[in-house]
Amino acid sequence: MTNTATPPSTSASTVTKLPLYNLFARISGPRNFAVKIFLFSFVGTQLPMFALLVYMLMNVELNAEILTTVSIVLITALLGSASTVKAVLMKSAN
Repeated sequence: MTNTATPPSTSASTVTKLPLYNLFARISGPRNFAVKIFLFSFVGTQLPMFALLVYMLMNVELNAEILTTVSIVLITALLGSASTVKAVLMKSAN
């Protein structure tokens, strides 16, 4: 069973009751609603880590220990996100 997002009706009651759904439905890209939600979640969780990385590169005296720690955190977060995307896509294909 596939779960595809179709644009909802544009009545005023629908727009006020489901603003997040309406936003997701209007975004081009994957038609699967679960994948759209995951993409927003991915950006929401990865953005702070990348902001920290930029801050550290600009303001902290870098050494091997700091670079190793930041690299491990970023790589594992990206691997976790990639595995979640794969699981969501595999589940939505069934």
